[in-house]
Amino acid sequence: MTPGKVIEVLDGIPENVPHSGKIAIDVNFFNAGGNHVVVDIGYGLYALFAHMRPGTIKVKVGDEVNRGDILGHLGNSGNSTEPHLHAHIVDRPSFLAGQGVPYEFEHFEATGATQYVARPHDRMFFRGIGELKPFTDDYPAENAIVSFP
Repeated sequence: MTPGKVIEVLDGIPENVPHSGKIAIDVNFFNAGGNHVVVDIGYGLYALFAHMRPGTIKVKVGDEVNRGDILGHLGNSGNSTEPHLHAHIVDRPSFLAGQGVPYEFEHFEATGATQYVARPHDRMFFRGIGELKPFTDDYPAENAIVSFP
């Protein structure tokens, strides 16, 4: 992540139970991302990190953050059915109203594309998951398993 300043933090939203078919809270425009952090990275762009585990967010509004800093731990809060970290770059500091912009990662390891098999709304199933392979200056394939060294 590029350096930036934390401009929004939401914490304290309970985790959803995977495969339960239930969301722990009534989801609205403000809490859809669950426990989350918004970082102003300059140039009118914002990095959003959502669905974090409650009580694990390590930053507060006004903190300057840099590559490698721990912001919190991935979880299953907000409008989420499985534990994951939702990360994207947008043109305004809003989880739902911001327009996503393209970006790439300098280096990471990923499985490549996987096949998503449709299931009821409360379950996800993937197949064709291969071994992790190194990638440089790229973006992971849809539904890939990704590891950042």
